[in-house]
Amino acid sequence: MQDNRIRIISHKDLDKNSNDFLSFNAHYLQSIEWCKCKEDCLVSVEDNEKDSVAMAVLRFKVLPLKLGSICYIDRGPIGRNNADIMNHLKGLIAYLSAKNVVYTMCSPMAYTEESVNDISKNLVTNGWIQEDNTLSLYKSTLVINLKNNLDVIRSKFRRSLKTQLNKSEKLGITVELEPNESAVDEFVKYFNDMAENRGLSLIDDNTQNFILQSQKNNNAKILLASIEDKLLAGVILMKQGNRVIYEWGMNTQDPKFKKLPLAHKIHWEAIKWAKNEGYMSYDFGGYWLDRGNKDPINYFKLGFTKEVEIVTPEFYYIHQPLKFIILNILKKIRKAFK
Repeated sequence: MQDNRIRIISHKDLDKNSNDFLSFNAHYLQSIEWCKCKEDCLVSVEDNEKDSVAMAVLRFKVLPLKLGSICYIDRGPIGRNNADIMNHLKGLIAYLSAKNVVYTMCSPMAYTEESVNDISKNLVTNGWIQEDNTLSLYKSTLVINLKNNLDVIRSKFRRSLKTQLNKSEKLGITVELEPNESAVDEFVKYFNDMAENRGLSLIDDNTQNFILQSQKNNNAKILLASIEDKLLAGVILMKQGNRVIYEWGMNTQDPKFKKLPLAHKIHWEAIKWAKNEGYMSYDFGGYWLDRGNKDPINYFKLGFTKEVEIVTPEFYYIHQPLKFIILNILKKIRKAFK
């Protein structure tokens, strides 16, 4: 159960120092709130004599035919530096290999190109393979530097975006910064209607509970846009250290309102809120480099900023090569019959 200084525990057994370390430094997919909402979750903690130096939220997917399981360490592990992260992964490989895990996915969160290249090189050197075909975790994102004042930030907006923001003022679009729980329920309902139409992942009950708990713990910010008290749009921002990340967004599908500058207005208000709260970066939660302006979501985000940050891609480590081959054959068979 323990490798050197590594402990594999339930989130319920996490001590305060470790909890604080994870809460401040982690992407929400590596947060305790997220772990609490998932039944398949454990936490690995690595300590020195005084403090936690690396941690990971581990989630497990049980495979059919008693093949074993897959371990997911989404946006983790986290550590004081890349060396701590790599040491933690070495200990985890030994633990997971003994637990009938077929392969493990990880994506330690890093943003600067130098840091991403460093951790990626270390992973490959230690037997990890980069996953090129995933769409679940983005490899780059667009950010606004909130160290600049608001006038400088707005001056860099696309001209048509500024026009839409001026239009939103005339239309009387208001943004609520402190919505109650019933308003969040309404957001989730509208989001899921939109997601179903577009073939996107829905916000299930567990995820909704996570959002509400994160809001109560001040780790999430929910902003809702309306006209005359009619909810029309909303965004959910997740906090990570000194940045906020746009994670979920909803826009009404009502033909009467859907072409209004709702998303433009709500992101501008979110940027102003994040700036006033002292955050250093506003992260648009992903950008598809290969698609550029041709992708409508990319095009919208590029109206606010053209500052691209590289994010660590996903890597996988194969514990059981024969079972990994069998699993991929089963995937191809299932795909062929769809």
